[in-house]
Amino acid sequence: MNHFQNPLTLEKVLDKAQKFCLYRERSEVEMERKMKEWGADQKIIDKVLDDLIDSKFVSNKRFSMAYARGKFNVKGWGRIKIRQGLKFHKISDSLILEAFEQIKLEDYKKTLEKVIVKKMPESLKELDKNEQFELKGKLYRTAAQKGYESALIIEILDELFKE
Repeated sequence: MNHFQNPLTLEKVLDKAQKFCLYRERSEVEMERKMKEWGADQKIIDKVLDDLIDSKFVSNKRFSMAYARGKFNVKGWGRIKIRQGLKFHKISDSLILEAFEQIKLEDYKKTLEKVIVKKMPESLKELDKNEQFELKGKLYRTAAQKGYESALIIEILDELFKE
């Protein structure tokens, strides 16, 4: 920190943190990391974080809901990848399960199918059994990287590769 800068007061950090929360939902962990980045000391961080939670600027529940919805709807992520992201933010298992409840199984399967179909060639009929096996492996890996569960990927692949 520059010697000529004013030190970060509680009021300055609180104001900056509130503005930072206005852009999108934030987790408690994200806010703590951000305030550390700004150079605030731990006592101020603790007070500001308590204030942000009390005044509803920060809510891990709202954050987990928005995160799960956004990563699923916008990026097409599966539960495994979403869970990892929420764990990075130290979101509890109960909140993660609650966030997953808002994603309907039917929509989840449709999105997984879109992820797979997007990577498929126009026609499977032109591929021999060996090429189909290799393609299935590639499609499986693509879906797994997006965070989908093995059993569900296999179920969708079996439906798509039915003769």
